[in-house]
Amino acid sequence: MRYPLIALLTLMLSACGGSDNDGDGGSTSSSSSSSSSSSSSSSSSTSSSSSSSSSSSSSSSSSSSSSSSSGMAGVCDNPVIVDAGGDYWNLVWSDEFQGDSIDESKWGYETNCAGGGNNESQCYVKDPENAFIKDNEYLVIRAKNEEVEGWSGWSGQSGDGSLVTRDYSSSRLRTLGKGDWTYGRIEVRAKLPYGQGVWPAIWMLPTNWAYGDWPKSGEIDIMEVVNLRTQGQYYNTTFGTLHFGDGNNGHVYSGESMDPGSDLVDEWHEFAVEWEAGEIRWYVNDVHFLTQRQSIWTLCDENAAEPQNPTQPFDQDFHLLLNLAIGGDWPGYPDETTVFPQEFTIDYVRVYECSVDTETGHGCASVSPSAIVIE
Repeated sequence: MRYPLIALLTLMLSACGGSDNDGDGGSTSSSSSSSSSSSSSSSSSTSSSSSSSSSSSSSSSSSSSSSSSSGMAGVCDNPVIVDAGGDYWNLVWSDEFQGDSIDESKWGYETNCAGGGNNESQCYVKDPENAFIKDNEYLVIRAKNEEVEGWSGWSGQSGDGSLVTRDYSSSRLRTLGKGDWTYGRIEVRAKLPYGQGVWPAIWMLPTNWAYGDWPKSGEIDIMEVVNLRTQGQYYNTTFGTLHFGDGNNGHVYSGESMDPGSDLVDEWHEFAVEWEAGEIRWYVNDVHFLTQRQSIWTLCDENAAEPQNPTQPFDQDFHLLLNLAIGGDWPGYPDETTVFPQEFTIDYVRVYECSVDTETGHGCASVSPSAIVIE
């Protein structure tokens, strides 16, 4: 994951409408749709729940917001369960993790000590102690408190960057070249690790970077959490976010957080996005809590390479990543309360194609009227 140290623009919303904000400053709106507002600062990244933000940074990321609002979809009195999947979604790729080893026809390993661009404290390694199949049923990504030496460059190869020693080992898996998709429904069922400085993510990056380096070609964060079970706003909160360019070598992101109302650590939760031309929707346990439309990612993109193409950059093949980072600019660093090892456990990954329109993904939407709309 790479997370920029940038100035932010913040927009606070309430998913259920009309409630006071419990985050750090800001206010909430009683509307379920939003328009963008802008401001800037020189602080490092701290976005709130429904946010859009920009900066001149070109470093890359896996994540997003760092404060949350009350009134989120998962803690509404009557969350709307949508009929996800249904008769119109066709399964085109999956891993149920039924075997005794990770299927390397579907997953590759990223190995480096680059710190994710966010000053993270782990080295990503290919080691059966850090990524393995448990009970012929689950993928486990494990972070361990142990010194690891490696190269600080993104390739992880000898001579790329400098030789460094990190305090933690972990793993980062991706489907690049083995599972790449434009549009569809992506589902991941998981139990999440917890503690100060612990940062798991389910996210997507462009396969071919058609519109340029990060963030110009986009990033889709399906699920991120930080510091679960610590006091405050992150106690049981998950984030869904988009990252994209502003057409002027800057960075914009927008997203929302929600508390599903059930324990993210001990209980299974399904995290999903439905992605179609011009729109992306986020779900937890089939509760639709967020929609983002193309007007938000073209808002600042008047100088983009193809201004006549309003669906860019989210109209190209993306691949999936699963990783467990430790420390970094957003969560901060482990302390004496953090327990190791920590495990990110995945039951399945499933990717569906919309049979109604395979070219655009239109016609299969699972929509709740209570979801926040950012447009």
